[in-house]
This record gives sequence, structure tokens and C-alpha cells, in this order.
Amino acid sequence: MSKFVRASAIGYTILIIVASLGRFVMGVFPKGVAHSDKIGHFVAYAGFAFVWGVYFVKVLNFQLLKSSRLVFLWSVSFGVLMECCQWVFTSYRQFDYYDMLANTVGSLLGLLVFRVFFAFIKKRQL
Repeated sequence: MSKFVRASAIGYTILIIVASLGRFVMGVFPKGVAHSDKIGHFVAYAGFAFVWGVYFVKVLNFQLLKSSRLVFLWSVSFGVLMECCQWVFTSYRQFDYYDMLANTVGSLLGLLVFRVFFAFIKKRQL
């Protein structure tokens, strides 16, 4: 189980890096939907926070509260890093504060789902 969780967290992180720096994602979001790229950031970082939350609890055996704090710091820092990398390493992507905001809010949602998920599992085990 821990190997699967570890591979999922690392794989998801690589996916975020490729999506953040790749050119191929630029036409993925629908043109008629306002701020559809922000929705993409929100969803991607919700998943990121959830997967890393599971990693911290199941692989590193951290407590739920400590995991939540560390995952929030990790996901927000990683989101800022990806925005900086877009600005520095690409000419076709841009640094955007609103993307960082969407990443942060998505991370909060991912952590909420993570906390509810583990509360549900704990309740079922009793």
C-alpha cells in the first residue's frame, strides 16, 4: 500500500510539473467558460493536496493535523514554484497571481476532503 501511495504522490507531482510547464495544455480549457484555467488549477491542486495528505499519513505516519499543515505549506509553495518556473523557463506561459490563488483554494479543498476521508475511515474502523 505504501509503495502505491508513494508512487501516486510522485506521479501526480510530475503530472503537475508537466502540465504547468508544457505547451500542450494551453488549448485544453474551453474558450466559452470564464476562468476555466483557474478551475483547472483549483481541481489539480485539490488532488495534489489530497494525494500528498494520504502520503504523509500512510507512508510517513504523521498525525492528521501535522500532515494537514505540512501539506498545505508544501502545496502552496509548490504552486508558487510552478508559477515562478513558468515565468523563468517558458516564453509561452506566464506568472499569474490568480493561478496561485486558485492553487491555494484548491489545496484547501483537497485538505478538507482529505480530513473528511480520514475521519470517515476512522469512524468505520471503530
